[in-house]
Amino acid sequence: MVRGVGIDVVDVRDFEGRIRRTPALKDRIFTEREVSLSYSIESLAGRFAVKEAVLKALGVGLTGGVRWRDVEVVGGRGEPPKVVLHGRVRDLAKGTELHVSVSHAGGFAVGICVATFTGTSAPS
Repeated sequence: MVRGVGIDVVDVRDFEGRIRRTPALKDRIFTEREVSLSYSIESLAGRFAVKEAVLKALGVGLTGGVRWRDVEVVGGRGEPPKVVLHGRVRDLAKGTELHVSVSHAGGFAVGICVATFTGTSAPS
């Protein structure tokens, strides 16, 4: 059973400008592992889009103790993205499986997430 769907589109050039103007933003949004797995600004923008999509699919925002780094998007070049949850988001997602995808084209990065209830957690 579907819990929620989230999608996000990131303008890569705009995202790059924000990171350049505020270097600390990169550390606030991404874990060290995410940065090490990213091979380009497009890759980072894609990870950001997936983070946004996950929060939308779960129906939460950056409130109540939720942080960007609570959603970690892993998977390197040629590997499908996977999400590792930490902190408050992990708690909010209990009983939920996340299916994510990312794409880059034409200066944009797109992330999508479909959140489904696990077999024993679906509401009746």
